[in-house]
Amino acid sequence: MSWVTNALSVVVLGVMGFRLASGVRVAKSSSGRALIRTVWHRIGWRHIWPIPVVLTAVVITATLLIQIPGLRWGWWQAIGGEGNPVFGSSEATAGTWWETAIPLVFITMLMLALPLFANAEERMFRRDAEHWSTSRRAYKIVSFGLVHALVGIPIGAAIALSWGGLYFMIVYLRQFRVNQSATEATLEATAAHTAYNAVIISIVVIGVALGVACAWARAWGPKPLSTVVAVYVELIRNTPFIVQLFFIFFGLPSLGVRLTPELASIIAMVVNLGAYA
Repeated sequence: MSWVTNALSVVVLGVMGFRLASGVRVAKSSSGRALIRTVWHRIGWRHIWPIPVVLTAVVITATLLIQIPGLRWGWWQAIGGEGNPVFGSSEATAGTWWETAIPLVFITMLMLALPLFANAEERMFRRDAEHWSTSRRAYKIVSFGLVHALVGIPIGAAIALSWGGLYFMIVYLRQFRVNQSATEATLEATAAHTAYNAVIISIVVIGVALGVACAWARAWGPKPLSTVVAVYVELIRNTPFIVQLFFIFFGLPSLGVRLTPELASIIAMVVNLGAYA
């Protein structure tokens, strides 16, 4: 059945590549370029500092939920994919130059049209939220997370992404209260969403680079370095992410290294991803 799952993976990657390419084509249009400039210029520190907090909540929640039977399942992993199909990693391309080429091309296309994808989701899940009841807002927040299960990520991880939906909903409603404009509120939420996604992509890229460096060190590096890397990989893979996060934030200060909660969260995610990449 391996040829079946490989064929399905190739089809999924083809569809994902087509969707990303479509986003890039829109990004080249005059309206697309205008929206992209507006969103990137709008991003400020107010959009950046909450991201590590939100991501930490997402990761901790996902870590707990995927321990529940059934919530670890995701159709992309079931057919041999890895992570999120938007990053293009799959067993079907393992050991070939496509294994590196597809993720690089996908991430490049994603970055080029990132504000457009974020804006589409904000218009779907947040626009006109000022008129909704509390229960409908809650429904939209959870739906934002669960829709990612349709993309193929594990169900538990998709539910955890509802924290992002809550954050974007707060940003939208806060901006609407300021100027009573749904358009401005949608742009503000789009800016927050774009910054959020950009940070995730940056963490993935740095984590993968760390993983490649570790793989090189284990395969061809000097014996002492290979041993240190092997210990790092096994240690990270065999301890819960929550323990790693607590050590970085609470343990390092005892060694004289003090980090802000935001920086500690990002370092923990990069270190964790580097051991699995």
